[in-house]
Amino acid sequence: MAVDTGATGSSSASAKVCTEFVRRDQWDVEKDVDPERVNRVGGTATLTYVVAVAPTAVVDSGRVISGQVAVSNPNDRQDVSVTVNDVASGDTCIVYTPMPVVIPAGSTARFDDACGFDSGAAGTSFAMAMWDVAGAFTPSGAATGMADFAFTVPTTRFFANITVVDSFAGVLGTVAAVHEPPFATASDTHTRDGTVPTWGRLLADNTVTNRETGQQATAQAAVCGSVRISARTIGFWQNKNGQALITGGASMRGVCRSGTSLRRFAPFGDRSSTTTCTQVASYVLNVIKAANESGSSMNAMLKAQMLVTALDVCFSDDDLNRVEPNRVAQPIPSMIALNDALGRIAAVALPKSGA
Repeated sequence: MAVDTGATGSSSASAKVCTEFVRRDQWDVEKDVDPERVNRVGGTATLTYVVAVAPTAVVDSGRVISGQVAVSNPNDRQDVSVTVNDVASGDTCIVYTPMPVVIPAGSTARFDDACGFDSGAAGTSFAMAMWDVAGAFTPSGAATGMADFAFTVPTTRFFANITVVDSFAGVLGTVAAVHEPPFATASDTHTRDGTVPTWGRLLADNTVTNRETGQQATAQAAVCGSVRISARTIGFWQNKNGQALITGGASMRGVCRSGTSLRRFAPFGDRSSTTTCTQVASYVLNVIKAANESGSSMNAMLKAQMLVTALDVCFSDDDLNRVEPNRVAQPIPSMIALNDALGRIAAVALPKSGA
């Protein structure tokens, strides 16, 4: 501060700061189920769910330091006009009092100021008071003061404590965020029993929610009962009922749709792309009649069995995979759907003969 020639006292400018910032805790929420799929005929299925939550990081924002710059004039007879500024870690702070300001002799003036930061955990605030060295008759024209600051304890904190809620088990509990060893992790294991559906598949969804942040994690299990297919035998497809179903099937520009479906599989790729439904029926009859158990590979029998399975799928209801003898305008299943259905039908024990 300005010191008049011959006067006692010392120059001084000091800074005092307080920190403010907002902290948001980040969380990870996970949920798994075991088993993910149950295949069973009747009875009940037990699904085991595991929930895990853990804090992953913190996000700090709204960093502000605020405080006062104190400037003392130790002179006993001269008032001094000063300009005060404050710089904190390279950022210029706002001093709320218009400058310059006259500080009476022997007095101390305090000026409120504040600084904002986008990042950084700590720094130093440098306050400076400047005056006219010639007019004040002093050796220098400035005085400085400093104060260190650190953003350690947030003034506002969000999601430091969370409540974990499960769609099946209800409230599982609360967890407090701890970001140093031992880290705050929490898990919960619970089971869910359900009746296996008589037919088809039941999807069991289970969701866990972080109530405060809205985060969710879902685990899904498929509980599968019997497949309703009413599959027909080799005998059916070679008798008049099966043959009539093929010959009366849907066509597009004279090309039998069931024939197009069969051609997608290598064993039946020898069919012409322009095959009529009558030709498909004849082809089916010939393959079945050629079926026998001779030879080590039994290729003829296996080809006939595969052909029957493919026909069961092609002429089945889309949802139930059920053969409908009176339904003749079936769409051609996609390759994926047909392969899936073939796999399921192959697991069904079929009688060896019958119409």
